[in-house]
Amino acid sequence: MVTTAYLLHQLKWGVNKMRFKIETDIDGATYLVKQETDKSNIITEPLTNGDNVQAMRVVWQALHALRDTQLPEGITKNDEQWDDICTAMSWIDETLEKLSL
Repeated sequence: MVTTAYLLHQLKWGVNKMRFKIETDIDGATYLVKQETDKSNIITEPLTNGDNVQAMRVVWQALHALRDTQLPEGITKNDEQWDDICTAMSWIDETLEKLSL
């Protein structure tokens, strides 16, 4: 299941490699196709103190590693937990945006 919060975070933070890509079929219908993520490293860049965008990217990378290994997709309980994680991260993101004004 792909939640709105999940897609929004993908667009905003560009975590590692996109997990979905948009494709168009021969009739012009648009749909999402799942892609594999790079699972070799959770932290792929040196950390910079005070860089909230980078910090969110690192946390999302760690959460995706958790999703891939501990909360596989297609199991209702796992999908519900992932939805809650995405919602909580969205709240954190909104708070960070308000604080940076």
